[in-house]
Amino acid sequence: MTNEHHESVIFLNILMAADDIFDFLCLVDNNPVLLIEVKVSDDTFSPSLLRFHQYLSEAKPYQIVYNLKHKKSKGPVKMLPVHEFLQTILL
Repeated sequence: MTNEHHESVIFLNILMAADDIFDFLCLVDNNPVLLIEVKVSDDTFSPSLLRFHQYLSEAKPYQIVYNLKHKKSKGPVKMLPVHEFLQTILL
């Protein structure tokens, strides 16, 4: 895809969708910038998100949980409630 105005091109790719879990990869100008796993209420860290991050280490990994009471982190992964993630997202 060409962009004659030199604006960034952003893609949001669904990597996997199963039960109440959705995994996304956000690319900006074909560079991975965000790995996102979205869950409804499970507040345990996802092994698959950590595994994806091993291959895409330049992307920031986030686990977004709709019913999460308190944010937390494990290594590079940040777990946030959905409203907080949407308030602070910067690409």
